[in-house]
Amino acid sequence: MKKGVVKFTFLGIGIFILLFLILFIPGGKSNPDTGVTNCTNLTIAGERYNLTNDIYNNQIADACINIFSANITLNCNGHYIYSIQNYSGVYVNAPNVTVKNCNITMGSLGNAGAKGIYFDGLTTLVTNGTIFNNSIFGSSYAGIYLSYSNNNNLTNNNAISNSSYGIYLSYSNNNNLTNNNAISNSSYGIFISNSNNNNLTNNNGTSNSGLGIGLFSSSNNVLTSNNATSNSIIAFSLSSSNNNTLTSNIATSNSTIAFSLSSSNNNTLTSNIGTSNLGSTFSLSSSNNNTLTSNNATSSSGNAFYVQTFSKNNILTSNIGITDSGSAFAVTGSSILTSNIGTSNGNAFMLSGSNNILTSNIGTSNLAFGIFLSSSNNNTLTSNNATSNASYAFYLLSSSNNTLNSNTGISNSNVGFYIFLSNNNTLNNSISSNNKYGLYLINSNGTIASNLTAKNNSLYGISLNGNSYNNLIINSFIQLNNGSAFLLNNTGASPQSNYFYNNYFNNSNQYSNTSTSSVNFFNTTKTLGTNIVGGTYLAGNYWAAPNGSGFSQTCTSSTNGICDNSYNFDGINYDYLPLSCVESWSCGAWSVCSNSIQTRTCSDTNLCQTYKYKPIESQACISDLGGHIAPSSGGGSSFVSIITNITPDKPVEITINNPSMDLNSLILNVKKEFSNSSVNITKLNPTIYGSITGLPIGKLYQAFEIEPGISNSNIINATINFKINKTWLADNNITFHYKGSRFWLLENDIVGNVILYRNPDGNSTWMPLATNYSYQDNQSYHLYAYSKGFSTFAIFLNKYDCLPNSARCDNNEVQLCLGNSTWLVTEHCQYGCGDRKCASSFFVSEQFRFLSVVIVVAVVIIGLILIFYKKKHKVRRKIRKEIRKKKREMRKHKKRKRR
Repeated sequence: MKKGVVKFTFLGIGIFILLFLILFIPGGKSNPDTGVTNCTNLTIAGERYNLTNDIYNNQIADACINIFSANITLNCNGHYIYSIQNYSGVYVNAPNVTVKNCNITMGSLGNAGAKGIYFDGLTTLVTNGTIFNNSIFGSSYAGIYLSYSNNNNLTNNNAISNSSYGIYLSYSNNNNLTNNNAISNSSYGIFISNSNNNNLTNNNGTSNSGLGIGLFSSSNNVLTSNNATSNSIIAFSLSSSNNNTLTSNIATSNSTIAFSLSSSNNNTLTSNIGTSNLGSTFSLSSSNNNTLTSNNATSSSGNAFYVQTFSKNNILTSNIGITDSGSAFAVTGSSILTSNIGTSNGNAFMLSGSNNILTSNIGTSNLAFGIFLSSSNNNTLTSNNATSNASYAFYLLSSSNNTLNSNTGISNSNVGFYIFLSNNNTLNNSISSNNKYGLYLINSNGTIASNLTAKNNSLYGISLNGNSYNNLIINSFIQLNNGSAFLLNNTGASPQSNYFYNNYFNNSNQYSNTSTSSVNFFNTTKTLGTNIVGGTYLAGNYWAAPNGSGFSQTCTSSTNGICDNSYNFDGINYDYLPLSCVESWSCGAWSVCSNSIQTRTCSDTNLCQTYKYKPIESQACISDLGGHIAPSSGGGSSFVSIITNITPDKPVEITINNPSMDLNSLILNVKKEFSNSSVNITKLNPTIYGSITGLPIGKLYQAFEIEPGISNSNIINATINFKINKTWLADNNITFHYKGSRFWLLENDIVGNVILYRNPDGNSTWMPLATNYSYQDNQSYHLYAYSKGFSTFAIFLNKYDCLPNSARCDNNEVQLCLGNSTWLVTEHCQYGCGDRKCASSFFVSEQFRFLSVVIVVAVVIIGLILIFYKKKHKVRRKIRKEIRKKKREMRKHKKRKRR
């Protein structure tokens, strides 16, 4: 081999392998990201670019940063991109692009070309991108603008003081917007136009001059836990948008409407809150088939819930409406309202449209009416309650052909049921008590009142006034009214008369007649059938008095149950077939046995003053073998507190002093005042925890049952303050971490959280309540949760699969844990993902990289050894050659001597 061949051969091999590793197998640290220092185009697919300084460039004629290739990541590292030119700060026209950590201000004079970050998919597919942790200030048109861009993630961005839109999606579908802030923008905070199937979660639209969050011609979007506060027009707006779902959103202190639906159908709004808005809180205009459930509306002015004209078949269930003026629920279209609660200084419920169905609603007005129908026909009202209203409980004005079943009007300042200029209405099984008037008709005809209870009214049970005729009062109980059973102040003679029969009148004064021309009928033809006091014939009415002196109580009667004489009121009105008294006894329970005798008390509900059929009230003792033995507590404990008084405007806090319970206190906020009620709290025995079903994977810390002593329907909300013992956490190898009001747990590297669950109905369904961290002391971590009622609760430790804000690699994506078992994609990797970040070329495992380095080192060492060996061998050859030369010279020298 020629001189130096071996040395250079091995050195070449080593250098070649080393260059190969450097150029083609870079690690996360061996090849830094490409730096960006000025406005430019980013064109290398899969490259990661880092902005290394602020960019201030007012000379651009296009977007500052243009991205035209896929799988690029631009990380601005908090640097600024600024220009007064009306172009985009970052323009993206490629899929799988990530833009993060940028501060951008672009444009002037409100030009539509100025956008902070612009994803433009009109000509090229722009999908699966990520816009993360950016802030766009004062861009003239839009902070973040997506056009024809699908399946992107927008997270933790700020769009502030832009001249039109904070965040704008146009013809963009299946995008996720999470934890973004759109603040003080001149038109809209977040605007979704012609875009479908997007998810908006935990975003804020605040102090915008127009809308907080708006949807236009957009369907199947889901808005969850977003906030819209202090916007100049509308907090949440749906215009020509269908099949959207809004859940747990909050609209506060907006200048007009909190939630507006205009020409929008089939939307679902659940558990949203609108507070202190100046206009209507929930407004539906020309919108049909929408469902509103468990929403809470508080309005300073206007209506809490307003269903306007041309809005049909909307369903409102279990909503709470409170307003200082206007109506809590105003319906001019046709809707179905069930189990709603309305409180207002105006009307609680106002219907001016027709064909509505109201069931099990509660209406209270401080100044006006509980439920008001104005020019409203063909409605059905069932089991509604209008209590403690300043004027009328139920008011029908120019409203006809309505059916009222099982409604209640109690303790109203004026009238229970007021019917004015309204014809052919039907009242069945209704209660009107403790008002001035029970039923008041004026200029109204064709009313049928059946099974009406008008009791303890300060003036009259029934009042007929003006031109009221052909009204029928039957099968009703008119009792203990202070003025009289009824007032006849109507005009007109037969056939313009009213009809009363088979009613139970029990009043000190039965009638007042201020009209000399009112002729009415107080009996029907005698007909076989059970009458209102249990007699065998239907005929006239039963006339009683509380002191037993009523006409029916004292009249003589043959065996047919009809008084022998007619009852003459005033010489004009007669009951020709008054019912005679029929004994109707009711008895209490037998007393405890004493001296072998037990007693009870019986009373005649008809007050006949006869005792022919009176049951016995004393007897020899009878053994009671049907008792039950109450189960023992089995290791549980209890706490009882007495609430002396609580009013709607003053929530009360109950401090729980029981060291065996990890409950600190309860805070109650109620709808109406109550007094002297007990709150019972029972800690469930831990031995039964294993039999509790329906909870997720985790640990049950403590369970308890709260019985408030009042109906849950009277509770607006309650705060439950509780704690987790630090010693218990340590014994279970669980550590507690918190940041602000957020917190999480770690158990052997498994992430979890503390959630207060509620079991509202005793089955296996447990509802998680929003639970927040409060503070800590030496013994415990203190937390709190909100509930709309009381029942059984469980303090439970959920297990998650990730630590909040931790990252991972999955399927060539960098993902961020949101702390609720949900991973957010923050970056797409073209060449693979390792060590929780993207590789800048293709990814090679650390084991292979180490092996490659070992091979290079081995080759270099072997080469050096061979080179050293070659040099040593050369020196030896040279020495041997010199020795042979000297030997030859010595032999020659010897030969010369011999000669």
